[in-house]
Amino acid sequence: MMMMRKNGCTFQWKIENFSYCWHKKGENFFSPVFAVNMKEETTEWKLALCPKGYSDGRFIGFYLCRAYDNSSEDNIEVDFEFTFLSAGHSTPRPLHPKSFKRLFNKGRISGCPEFMKREDLFTLERAVLLPQDILTVRCNMRRVDGESIEKVHIFARTMIRIEQMNFTWAIKDFSCIEPYQKVPFFLKSSSKEVFATLNLFLTGQCGSETICVELIYSGKTMKLFTVQSCILNNESKTIDNTRQEYCFDEFSNKEKFIFLLKKKSLIENKEHYLPKNVLSLEFECAASIGIAFEGIERIELGRNSLVENTSAQQKRPDSSLTLKDDLKSICCDGFLSDIMLCTATNTFPVHKIILSARSPVFMRMFSTDMKEKHDEYVDITDVSSETLFRLLLYIYTDTVEDLTMEAASELYEAADKYSVLSLKEKCSTFIKDNFSPSNVCQILIIADLHHDEILKLAVQDYILENYYIVFKSEEWKQLMETNPRLTTETMFRKFMKI
Repeated sequence: MMMMRKNGCTFQWKIENFSYCWHKKGENFFSPVFAVNMKEETTEWKLALCPKGYSDGRFIGFYLCRAYDNSSEDNIEVDFEFTFLSAGHSTPRPLHPKSFKRLFNKGRISGCPEFMKREDLFTLERAVLLPQDILTVRCNMRRVDGESIEKVHIFARTMIRIEQMNFTWAIKDFSCIEPYQKVPFFLKSSSKEVFATLNLFLTGQCGSETICVELIYSGKTMKLFTVQSCILNNESKTIDNTRQEYCFDEFSNKEKFIFLLKKKSLIENKEHYLPKNVLSLEFECAASIGIAFEGIERIELGRNSLVENTSAQQKRPDSSLTLKDDLKSICCDGFLSDIMLCTATNTFPVHKIILSARSPVFMRMFSTDMKEKHDEYVDITDVSSETLFRLLLYIYTDTVEDLTMEAASELYEAADKYSVLSLKEKCSTFIKDNFSPSNVCQILIIADLHHDEILKLAVQDYILENYYIVFKSEEWKQLMETNPRLTTETMFRKFMKI
């Protein structure tokens, strides 16, 4: 194991939902760029993982990369050590360390193409190295020539965004389906947009047709799609299980998989497999749709300095920001946490006392005789992982970062649910400043559902001021069909103003 001298850089990178990396063999997954001060100059670096190997798909590759920075040094020789970190300890243990010495010119990438077997990570050592599907890796580096590197520990995080869908697909009149006749099923995202279609059809000779399902991807953001499918019998027991994983890009948007049981076998045992001539297929699907969050979360300079990195230039902290940064560190690392909040895709270690102080809903949850008071885990079923992280970040630090209209709308609803009223007001202000003809119908629904008369009046005023555009939109026509009370109420306000 390489021993670091007194001056050196440590970069620690946490990757959430690692098993949903969409990168194909030979493709690298890069960390956020981090800056290292050398000889009073700033050099820029990043880590790269090759999740499915470079030439041998059985291994995970691990590399250090130097960026095309503005340093005057064209070549820097460094010692560096790679390691995976164990979970479940206040001080994670380094496992499988490997050390190297390389000369880095600008743009060079170097490391270990066979750092660890994929099978070992995803099976034998999954509980230790991949808890809750979170992989933590670390790189220590120092200059070989003994020149000073600023002693710094940098913490970065990348969250892969996924959507999960579990459903049963009932195909009626199955025995009447002709060969190559396609029966569609539309997959919708959390925003209710159709992003993929499943087509069931039969192929093969008459009497021995095979059941095929074709997956057609119709969006632009999905990177990886995993599907676990099976046939249900009349006792709701699963048979003919199959699991598939597909990567999509601009050149490939269609895949198919086959069930082993043939149509003939199902019909011959229709009392078990085709009650009322209905074939029931059960699906557990997950789609990787890119990066939900990535960035440098904190930087420890020397022994105990803490600074928030909000730009490419890293600065030492102002003393007035220390408390906020410390609380952000506690929020992100979960140090001394005493309960876990679990969404469909992520688990967040949190502190009851902080959540209770900021939210009366959490206070009731943890102080009264509700089951959450005694459980170690609390399921958060109606808030996405990204929105819950934003909510927790505000609870701990009183800050909101990188809002978009979609994010603000979801965060507004979460803030209302957990009675974080100051956050609800911040989101409401952001929403009011970003009205547009394409989003006001959805905002009107949200304001009405949450009984927010101030936001509701504001959005109605915007609609009436721009009625000649809004009333012609597809969103307004759909709202008239689904919620005529709300559209009538809005138009009535226009009548009252005349």
